[in-house]
Amino acid sequence: MNPFYEDSTMTERIKRIINPAVIIAGLLGLLCFTLALSCSKLVAQEQRIPEEYRVLAKNLVERLHNSYAADRAANMTQEEALVEMRKRVFELDRLNPSDPDTRNVLAQSLLALKDLIQNVEKVKSNTRGWGDEFMDNGIALYEGLLLLGNIPPSQTPGILRERKAQDDAVQTARREILRALEEASTAQRLLPSIAKKYAPNHSQTSALEVSFFERSNGNIFVITNNFGTLRDCTLEVKITGRDGASVTNVHFVEEWSKGSTLGTVYVLGHVGNNTVTLVTNIDINVLSPTLNTTIKYSYNKRDHGKTYQWLLQDVKFVNPQYRPRSPGMLSDWKRSFSTSIIASYSRLPAHKFLVTFRDGNREFASSVDHSGWTDGMITTITPGNDKLTFEPTRIIAEISFPDSTFVIRETFSVDAQGNLRSQGLVRELKK
Repeated sequence: MNPFYEDSTMTERIKRIINPAVIIAGLLGLLCFTLALSCSKLVAQEQRIPEEYRVLAKNLVERLHNSYAADRAANMTQEEALVEMRKRVFELDRLNPSDPDTRNVLAQSLLALKDLIQNVEKVKSNTRGWGDEFMDNGIALYEGLLLLGNIPPSQTPGILRERKAQDDAVQTARREILRALEEASTAQRLLPSIAKKYAPNHSQTSALEVSFFERSNGNIFVITNNFGTLRDCTLEVKITGRDGASVTNVHFVEEWSKGSTLGTVYVLGHVGNNTVTLVTNIDINVLSPTLNTTIKYSYNKRDHGKTYQWLLQDVKFVNPQYRPRSPGMLSDWKRSFSTSIIASYSRLPAHKFLVTFRDGNREFASSVDHSGWTDGMITTITPGNDKLTFEPTRIIAEISFPDSTFVIRETFSVDAQGNLRSQGLVRELKK
């Protein structure tokens, strides 16, 4: 090998190493790497929320559920509610947040919850027993006589004075319960301002879909996440009515996977009303360490797709039966299909029940409009032998709604004796 060649190659290498452009490029590369590393650490920090806030939010706000059945199952008896409140107070008592705003909300929440427990126990301890109607009538009678001056207050029987004092104590405790609930609700409404501290800059997205359904027995709010997995997510839901009245509810979701739907029922007349009548608009603020966005929703009474899907996802047909034609000398039984339903939501919204009978290329469909199919009620479709002129080998039962694309459909195979076998139940939104 030529030694001069080796020397010249080495010289070129040295020139490349000490070339200013190469040095600058290298320094820029190192700087970019350092910045990327710093940014990755910053993102990791943004994705963490203080444990104190997480525990506070979990124990203070109402939860969202993945179905109406789950929402209904969360309802508690008075005794269960007392146990749950004590658990929440125990969890909150252990917190010692460094953030002053979190500390203030925590103090207000604990005070409200402890007052609530104390006064619910007062009402519980003064629960009436047998003979209440007689005692109430006795109190009313003696109060009337006292007003007329026929009986001096000092001569009122002791048992009636005791019952009157008991009733007064219950009424006072109930007023204190309402006050404590309002204080707890005020504390809830302060949570979004804390959650904003740990959220990124505000941005708009169409990846969160809201649906709403106004009913006399409870308004249903549903929201679907198509953005991506959200953790430690605070939702502020402001509902406004036609008269301008509004109510704000706050929710907290620890983990909300992409594609999942969450919802709740807002009840009118509920203690500390959480909805209004004649809803027109809903404004939702979504705050998490990875998303900060606002949704402005105008109530659309003609499309309840996602709402019905959340509300009715456990509806199923029960005891479906097909009766083949059975001609006889005195009677000629008509072909018919009958079934009942079972559902957590006891009364279906207005809908169409369609039954399609098929045998090869032959098909006949018959339907009935329901103003509200109730849980356990049997519906029968009897087209008449002059219309349904064949014995089907397949029957499709479908429930659809005029104000939604949501359908509930089940297909059955039919054997020679008319026995049915389910081929699968589908609950879906039509494309």
